[in-house]
Amino acid sequence: MVFAASPDTSIRAFDTYFFNQQKKIAIRDPIIGPLRVAFDATSAQQYLFGIRPRLVVISLPTITNTNRKRRRDGEPRPQPLEISRADPESGSRAIIGGGR
Repeated sequence: MVFAASPDTSIRAFDTYFFNQQKKIAIRDPIIGPLRVAFDATSAQQYLFGIRPRLVVISLPTITNTNRKRRRDGEPRPQPLEISRADPESGSRAIIGGGR
């Protein structure tokens, strides 16, 4: 996950593998500086730190990734798309890509 401040007074969490938004967290004032995330091992809680006119600390909610899991090793890779190209002089067709 990556977190980005938005000008509409929210923080957006994005999945870095599928590149889509997972959650939008509303805040009172817009963040004007960089964001940092830290994990507190004693409470098992993640905190997001940002800069407004002052420092802000936000306790992050649990974010469930809505995407399917990544392909595991051992699963077959998708085969490339086969494109046929006709040769107008000979009337034959050639297969480009794919195959084994």
